[in-house]
Amino acid sequence: GKKIPKIQSGQIITDLDTIPVPDRSLIDKQSYDKHESMIFSRGCPYKCYYCSRPAVSNKVRYRSVSNMIDEIEMVYEHCGGIINIQDDSLTINKKKVHELCEEIINRKLKLEWECNTRIDLVTDELLGIMKKAGCSLIHFGIESGNEGLRKNQIQKGNFSNKRIKEVFGLCRKHGIKIACYFMLGHPGETKETLEETRQMILKSGIDVVGVSIPTPFPGSDLYDISEKAGIINNRTVDSFAEKRLGEGYIGNYPVYIPSGIQKEYLYGVMQNINRKFYINFKTFWQTCKKDIMSPKHLKKDAIDLVSLIVKGVSSRKPYTKKKNEAKKHAQKT
Repeated sequence: GKKIPKIQSGQIITDLDTIPVPDRSLIDKQSYDKHESMIFSRGCPYKCYYCSRPAVSNKVRYRSVSNMIDEIEMVYEHCGGIINIQDDSLTINKKKVHELCEEIINRKLKLEWECNTRIDLVTDELLGIMKKAGCSLIHFGIESGNEGLRKNQIQKGNFSNKRIKEVFGLCRKHGIKIACYFMLGHPGETKETLEETRQMILKSGIDVVGVSIPTPFPGSDLYDISEKAGIINNRTVDSFAEKRLGEGYIGNYPVYIPSGIQKEYLYGVMQNINRKFYINFKTFWQTCKKDIMSPKHLKKDAIDLVSLIVKGVSSRKPYTKKKNEAKKHAQKT
């Protein structure tokens, strides 16, 4: 079913400083790139329709600034100051983030870090101090180029396409790179709204893009929508866990396909976006510079380029077409 059985109930941890930092000595660091991941906060107050987090907790809690900085200093020697802050939306509390940045600057830590946040949670002033503290890349969840879908269906917030352009401009002003995530095939999606999304991706001057098809996770509004549409049933999650939908995740777990649009059409739009966005001189040159600095990436990037040319998708996210689609499996099990 859509509920997880035998899960232990309890209160959320309100004081994040009481949680010990991970024992990174257990990890074979030679097998990974030199960077570290950590969080400054837990929780998210928003209710995007595709997200299952609201089923767990929406209360936002932050670590103390000193606790966060102590962990950064712990890993600094190994990672060389390259940090991925993995909060759902780092800048929900702008004051806390401002304090964190001030402390990084005061301690003279030379960092290069990235984070996730929302278009409506950044300001010119905040981006400025984030850059001074070492922020090099921000991931934004845009999800659609259509304002109506974002506001009414996706519940992503009431920010306009004009505001998106303004925020992108502020990021460029401060020298912060922009990564954006989009989904193709929301409830109510049309070929016209898909084209709006495609145009936004290709014309906004963003540096990195991730495109996917909505996936109905248990606990999300999309799960209920998909259940009513017959895309999944109350045995889908169990069948997936028992590998009766196939081995692995990509290409097996059901995705949401809106009424009136064919799955093949959605994947065709995705392939078109990936090819046009990534197969160009700018991206090729940036990749070459990265590979010169870090030759171990060369093989992966070469494979990725071939995959983009041939399939229109990254080899690192291999969306494969199965003869027996997950929807058919779900209906049978």
